[in-house]
Amino acid sequence: MTRRGVLAAAALAAAAAACDHPRSSARAAGSSVAGGSTPARSATPSPSPTSAGTAHPAIPVTALPRPGLALVRRRTGVPVLCYHQIREPTAADSATARVYIVRPADLRAQLADLAGRGYTTVGPEEYYRHLTVGAPLPPRPVMITFDDAARGQWPAAVPALARHGFTATFFVMTVVLDKPGWLSRAQVSRLGRLGHTVAAHTWDHHPVTGYAGADWSRQITEQIRELSRLSRRPVRYFAYPYGAWDRAAFAHLRAAGVLAAWQLSGEPLDAGEPLLTLRRRMVAGGLDLAGFRDVLAHSGT
Repeated sequence: MTRRGVLAAAALAAAAAACDHPRSSARAAGSSVAGGSTPARSATPSPSPTSAGTAHPAIPVTALPRPGLALVRRRTGVPVLCYHQIREPTAADSATARVYIVRPADLRAQLADLAGRGYTTVGPEEYYRHLTVGAPLPPRPVMITFDDAARGQWPAAVPALARHGFTATFFVMTVVLDKPGWLSRAQVSRLGRLGHTVAAHTWDHHPVTGYAGADWSRQITEQIRELSRLSRRPVRYFAYPYGAWDRAAFAHLRAAGVLAAWQLSGEPLDAGEPLLTLRRRMVAGGLDLAGFRDVLAHSGT
């Protein structure tokens, strides 16, 4: 087994132990999703957050060049943070599950820390333009991402982001939408109108390293089409479940219109497709501000 395969297997084993973690509860296609109350549909916070990014060139992103590994390495360095569940842990949560659960108060403190130290959020399109054509970024840029479409991202993360004028990227899996404990389709649609980016995270969170035949269409192509309909704009960015990837995925991602994709920290960028193997760093539950700042300092690709 390759090193990447070992890492993927280890991640799958850890996730299986997390009984309340989205990655284990939505594993089987069409299966019932782990409990929780119906996703909140209350009033959406206002005002709409905006990012202080620079103006984009008047050129479609699909026409931009695909830079080589050396150029991407020179232009990376923006911290890309990865969150999962935003909620209070419960007695039922295992130690493994708690790694993926950030308390709302801790998220608020972390975002306040970023704002207080002059960070500005950027979205994947701004970062993509920077990587491809060197478009300038604001001082102290940071990219904030949320995975899986867990319910707490709506009542806890969205207003906390708005408080500081921050935007985020939500990597959504669609099999869980409208189920108890997860975001609704209406909420995903609303995210885009609030200035956030809706991005793809497969249909049911199976790792791409195991796809064959019709899996590619169901997990990537059809899922991206659904998210594009919900967000009313093209979905061009993707995150690999468990951070696990292989080169077989690249052609399918490109065919579906994906311009950039993220793994997690650990594996190097692919020499031939660095934009499809960008890195993020996970923000684990239970971190104090010193721990959060350490993650931030080491999260540049």
